[in-house]
Amino acid sequence: MTAAEPSTASILNRVARDKLPHVLTHILDKLTTNDAEVFSAQETQQLQEMLSFSQDDIDTMVALVQDVFLDAARFCKVNRYALLTCERVDSDVVAMLEKAWRKKGKALLASEPFANGKHPMDVAELLVLRATEWRLHLEMGQSKLRGRTTPTALFQLELAAAAANTKSDEAVGQKNEKVDLEMNHDELRAFFHELNAIQAHLDRQAHAAV
Repeated sequence: MTAAEPSTASILNRVARDKLPHVLTHILDKLTTNDAEVFSAQETQQLQEMLSFSQDDIDTMVALVQDVFLDAARFCKVNRYALLTCERVDSDVVAMLEKAWRKKGKALLASEPFANGKHPMDVAELLVLRATEWRLHLEMGQSKLRGRTTPTALFQLELAAAAANTKSDEAVGQKNEKVDLEMNHDELRAFFHELNAIQAHLDRQAHAAV
């Protein structure tokens, strides 16, 4: 899941909370049945009036929710950390996404092509981690807190298209991109717990395959 533009990320925050659960489950149901038309013309018009959304707003909302649930299907959980820290989605909205996934996620995982452990994303679109660099950064606090510093960890991730692994080193270099991340103590701890959860899931999958 990639970080969204601020206007994209905030689209879910603008949806009335009493309407959001129904919207989320509807989009997830359509994703499960692989229905290209998520909302009919009549439903779209009703949403525009009910949410004060434009057609572009609705398209953006649908794309974002689908991305969240496809990502959840890959990792068996909604990526709370990314939604809260990278995409700035409100915590109560994230909770509703998690609830919708707990309620309907199994149906998506049981559908094609997930049933056989596959994923609809083309392998060529996936990025793999090729290198990681990090350093500690200390930022001085306000004068009244003299003597205190705020430590943050700076990371640089070098990513490349998965398909590039089969090409020459020169071609791979052209496809690499670098992503910079900065995390404070709490964010780093949350990220660490996410990595532990992912590792535990991978270990269970590996054990089941033996």
